[in-house]
Amino acid sequence: MRGYVGLTREAKYGAGGAPTHFLPVLETSPSEQAAPAEFIPWGTGGRAPLSFFRRADVRFAVEAQPDPLGHLLTALLGPPVTTQVASGVWRHVFEPRPGRPSYAIEAGDGIVANRADGVRLSTLEFSLRAGGLLAVGGEGAGRQALPAATATTSYAGEGAPTWRNATVLVSGTADPSVVETAVRITAPLRPVAAVGRTGRPAEMLPAGAARTEVRMVIQQPTSAWLSYLRNGTELSWELRVPGTLVGASSYQVTVRCPRLRLTAAPFQVTRALPMLTVQGEAYAASDALRGVRVTLVNVTAFYEPPPLRSYAATGGVAAGGVAGVIFAAIVRAAGGATAAGVATVKLGYGYGYDGYGQGGYGGDV
Repeated sequence: MRGYVGLTREAKYGAGGAPTHFLPVLETSPSEQAAPAEFIPWGTGGRAPLSFFRRADVRFAVEAQPDPLGHLLTALLGPPVTTQVASGVWRHVFEPRPGRPSYAIEAGDGIVANRADGVRLSTLEFSLRAGGLLAVGGEGAGRQALPAATATTSYAGEGAPTWRNATVLVSGTADPSVVETAVRITAPLRPVAAVGRTGRPAEMLPAGAARTEVRMVIQQPTSAWLSYLRNGTELSWELRVPGTLVGASSYQVTVRCPRLRLTAAPFQVTRALPMLTVQGEAYAASDALRGVRVTLVNVTAFYEPPPLRSYAATGGVAAGGVAGVIFAAIVRAAGGATAAGVATVKLGYGYGYDGYGQGGYGGDV
């Protein structure tokens, strides 16, 4: 069995749960960390720990499949703004927002598995090089890490997009000289301790503004890059990685920094082509004009439970809409059906570990 990283959104912080979304793993290491919290000093002879503060640390690198990737972005940046762009195709726009949910994240290889509960991510780094596929590495922290039963994996139909049709745009113009690029988004966390938590965090909470750093390796560079660095020129930067066609659109992962200034541009000469490694940092002009935006186009309808809608509970079920059928059965049993045998009820979306399922179909209350 191939190694995996699996995750599921928690109903409440630290609740855990078996993974429902999977990504092919490149590298992973969820682990339990223990740091001494109190000491007994023994003079010049040293000190002895009196108590420990424990938490889960998560590190991983996975293939950036467009559908499950949205859950990693939600754990780092918060829920997206979602719009439907074609039949069965949606666009999700992620920017740093409040209200980041927690996830249970599991890593396994078919023999053993470890799961970390109460995880929020602090870092995601997208990387792409000529000849490779789009990968994403991440770091995060949670309440605890425990052994788990190995999950039966089920991967999304669309794999990670590759370099072949990717484009790096600098100030709106495609740059064909980029041979490797990466963008690292950091949203720091802090553990919040509470009495009676036996040395574990009550919750991992956001601890400051997000930061975005960009790196590009450029072959046969021009002197313009050094001018940008010296003059503090404001640039825009975008990595656009399309996938296969889906409906009237196509899968796509886009990372955009509307405002970027270079911080370093070391030049390297080898026996091969001369290379320039350009580094920069994105910044926000205001709280409304954020420093980074990640856009996914895929077949996932939403990563956040949608608001309540009105349905007539006819017993019809969309994928995962078990809640709708159960609720409709309750209404009918209570004598709430109309003469036509249709109970008109206020029904939203059922939440479950297999995702968010739509309830029964119908009309207004």
